[in-house]
Amino acid sequence: MAEKPATKGTYPKGVARRKQIVRAAARIFAQYGYHAGSLRNIADDVGVTSAALIRHFQDKEGLLTAVLEYWDEESQVASSTAPGLDHIRQLPAMMEYHLTHRGLIELFLTLATEASNPEHPARDFIVKRYDSTVASLSSRIREAIDAGEVFLPAEQVESEARGLMALMDGIELQWLLQPELDLVALFSSHLDHTLARWTGEVQPLSNSTEAFVVQGIA
Repeated sequence: MAEKPATKGTYPKGVARRKQIVRAAARIFAQYGYHAGSLRNIADDVGVTSAALIRHFQDKEGLLTAVLEYWDEESQVASSTAPGLDHIRQLPAMMEYHLTHRGLIELFLTLATEASNPEHPARDFIVKRYDSTVASLSSRIREAIDAGEVFLPAEQVESEARGLMALMDGIELQWLLQPELDLVALFSSHLDHTLARWTGEVQPLSNSTEAFVVQGIA
């Protein structure tokens, strides 16, 4: 990842133009990916020359750095600071936010997929983002365990946090492909089942045979 370039232009007009370029780049990267989204595409979207982008961001990686910082700042708006189980219960509010900020999740999932390539310039950011989210969710689950709200063995906490992340990303990806899906209701339904299992209201099935029996198939 390129080092963050010095901000060009201290005047309001220069700052506003920089923000305009970053938002345009976010749209282009979300639509085409980092490698396919060219500086020419971004420049045309803003109505400037490619040389003007270079003046602001030095190079394409510098622009990507600014886009990732923009994504990080915007995504924090919907983040809950509540502790323990209250934090987990407020996750549907994040889905509500994404309904009106589709580009943010589209950008993240596009770059996250591309970043499976170790050479991708967003690789470090994406890996650190997942690590920090796993750590945060795990911490909230442990708080809920300590408070006597959740009943999970300690060794299962990280696995549950990763499963919850996979649920969020997977449902959001399906929603991007099929916007008619009710994103919030679908996620909330699965989250309710997860919380019921965590709190002991629903006992987890030990094997697939039991699942068939419960469903009246066996």
